Amino acid sequence: MKKNLFWFIGVLLVMGFVLVVLNSCGSSPGANQRNTAAQAEAHYNQGNAHYEKMDYDKAIMEYTEAIRLRPDYAEAYNGLGLAHKEKGDYDKAITDYTEAIRIRPDYAEAYYNRGTKCLILKSNFRRGRLI
Repeated sequence: MKKNLFWFIGVLLVMGFVLVVLNSCGSSPGANQRNTAAQAEAHYNQGNAHYEKMDYDKAIMEYTEAIRLRPDYAEAYNGLGLAHKEKGDYDKAITDYTEAIRIRPDYAEAYYNRGTKCLILKSNFRRGRLI
């Protein structure tokens, strides 16, 4: 009887150990998604910091990485558009704003940014200047 009890306790301990090891080896898909979203947000925040320092090339790199991690990140597309605009690449800026609007149709800031860039292009075209 004691032998069976020790055997049963040993089996329970081994099973518990195996469950702990298996549980720690892989994380759930939800945890991976949360981690990816957190990484995307970190890159977005870094992009904002570089943008504020007027380091637009680094801002573009960070916004692009945020979008790679989270393709539906409308705010990152808007930030990318702002950085492209500051570099004078208005076509890319308009494309970025348009993508932000496609992702989030109620995103007023992206509409505003796209509209002002179109006005700049139209104004410069009327004056005969090429951008």
